[in-house]
Amino acid sequence: MRRTDPRRSDRPIVKPDRPSLELPITLPPQINLPPQINLQKDHPAMLKTLDPLLSGALLQILADMGHGDEIVIVDANYPASANAKRLVRLDGITATAALKAVVSLLPLDDFVDAPAAVMTPATGRPPVLDEFQALIDGAEGKPIRMTEMERFAFYERARGAYAMIATGERRLYGNIILMKGVIRPDE
Repeated sequence: MRRTDPRRSDRPIVKPDRPSLELPITLPPQINLPPQINLQKDHPAMLKTLDPLLSGALLQILADMGHGDEIVIVDANYPASANAKRLVRLDGITATAALKAVVSLLPLDDFVDAPAAVMTPATGRPPVLDEFQALIDGAEGKPIRMTEMERFAFYERARGAYAMIATGERRLYGNIILMKGVIRPDE
């Protein structure tokens, strides 16, 4: 049976003689990014000055966080799925790249002595911690104190965080907790 669509005379309406039993199948999008993808280069930001690593879900979490709430950025070895209240996956992305994106928007709490905390080994200081320090100092425009915590104390504190970002960071001890501060009105 063929008829013409009254809204468009050039478009015929085709009705099958019997109903189709086929249903459209939608597959879930691939969540994990291969490590070789460079989001900065392969997927440029569609908003000015917004880091392309900041997905809609992550932006929503950062906006929903209140003063004093904490967000944790963890490495690939961290048991994020078992410990996060809200989990954002940035597989294939380093913890330092994730930190740089987050602190480009998130104010750190200046009402506390140390608005950042890192996991440290019993001996030595992993170089990734120095990179974390440089990134938060640069974002805040001044030296920021980071608390150094042993592994199990870090795990305990991280469990209470508002959200967690699981990265593909392969360097050991690539974990940091950030406490959200306030944005003051212009005076």
